[in-house]
Amino acid sequence: MGIIAKQGILNSIFSYFGIVLGFISIVYIQPNFLSTSEIGLTRILVSFSLMFAIFIPIGIGSVTTRFFPQIKNAENKHHGHFFLILLFCIVGSIILNMFFLLFKANIINFYHEKSPLFNEFYYLVYYFPFILALIMVYNIYSASLYKTVYTVFLNEVFIRVLQIVFIFLYYFKFLNFNEFILTFVSAYLIQLVLLVAYIYKLDKFSFKINWSFYRSFFSNKIVVFSFLMIFTAFASIGIKMVDQVIMGHYLNLSSIGIYATSIFMVSIMEVPINSLERISNTIAANSWANDDISNIKKIYYDSVRVLMLIGGYLMCGLICCSNSIFQLLPEEFIVGKNCMIVMAICSFLNLSTGINSTIIATSHKYFVISIFLLILILTSIITNIIFIPKYGIIGSAYSTLISIGTYNVLKVIYLWFRLKMLPYNKTSIFILLTIILSFCVVYFIPDLLNPYLNILFKGFLITIIFFISTIKFKLAEEITSKITLLNRIKF
Repeated sequence: MGIIAKQGILNSIFSYFGIVLGFISIVYIQPNFLSTSEIGLTRILVSFSLMFAIFIPIGIGSVTTRFFPQIKNAENKHHGHFFLILLFCIVGSIILNMFFLLFKANIINFYHEKSPLFNEFYYLVYYFPFILALIMVYNIYSASLYKTVYTVFLNEVFIRVLQIVFIFLYYFKFLNFNEFILTFVSAYLIQLVLLVAYIYKLDKFSFKINWSFYRSFFSNKIVVFSFLMIFTAFASIGIKMVDQVIMGHYLNLSSIGIYATSIFMVSIMEVPINSLERISNTIAANSWANDDISNIKKIYYDSVRVLMLIGGYLMCGLICCSNSIFQLLPEEFIVGKNCMIVMAICSFLNLSTGINSTIIATSHKYFVISIFLLILILTSIITNIIFIPKYGIIGSAYSTLISIGTYNVLKVIYLWFRLKMLPYNKTSIFILLTIILSFCVVYFIPDLLNPYLNILFKGFLITIIFFISTIKFKLAEEITSKITLLNRIKF
């Protein structure tokens, strides 16, 4: 796991720095510089555009992930694959824009009652998804070259800094509201330009496509794979966005703003798995190509153990400090506290199954993940439609918990019975016991009056319990064994 570990650590550093920036933006800047409706509008614009952006590449992103080892040829500029990606996205964007024109009245009517402000900026859906699609597929292209750190910097740090700048400019009247929304979207365009410049510096891509290569490369199997992966990508990314898109029909933009702010707190838990998956996709694809099952099993087992430990630690911190976290926000956001708690549990369940999606998606049984993801997105849509009108924003959190829980159980069972991979053992039990002990000890300690001191105090207690357990029971040896000082500590 040398390459994975090195880039995973750097990715995590940038990701967590981005989380800090995001926390500052979400907790201090946005609630005080924007209204909840304005926050909700930015979230629904991103969620709506990102969901549809998934269709634009017409599966070329998944083909790049899965088959780039066969395409890769530095001398021939990878047969012009960079430009081929652009052509796919242009064609996909034209088809999608025809859809947006044809069903414009239906979409506007869907948001007319509760989120009319979204309709005022409907014209952005013709451009914004295309920008997001190119960012997604060129991030994959960069990852296929084993270069992920800069893309993480752009995704997690740069874009947040730029958005904070634009929020300040809007608040201090340098921008009116329409200009603010336009610059908010333009931030992603700037990110795309920097990403393309980086790839050119890294790879010196060519605009000349080797059509003779691709005529033989795109067999029926790969064409079927690419179209199948369109829906797979939609389900995997759409599950994170569909709640806010549906919420815009049943609830107002203020509710979406509160919900988006609340669940952002949980995004800190997703950083480790996102960092691992960015690079492990390519590693797993190469391992399957070389029939190196032992390496796949090692990556899977190690990811489950480490991610369960980190996820449990972060979940305990969020839940035990939830009262203090929401004391830092304006009073109207308190209704989102339970959403954060439910989503933290949901995120822990996802982390506890490791990179199982990557293992399945890069295997010859890749179609299985599409079936599971179809179940996931259908479950999410149905439960959101049922729960949001009945329970409000917490209903969407319940929906996500049910959907993600079902999805991950299916993947674990499949890998266990079909590929004979079950990554849970006595170490998993020790991790669960550590989580239970930490929660029981810290949660019921009365909160300190100062929310900052309370977060530090309870966070310190949780850290001590996890630290002792990790050293005592050797829960993360590949990490602790490399730190000489930790090797000398005995409990």
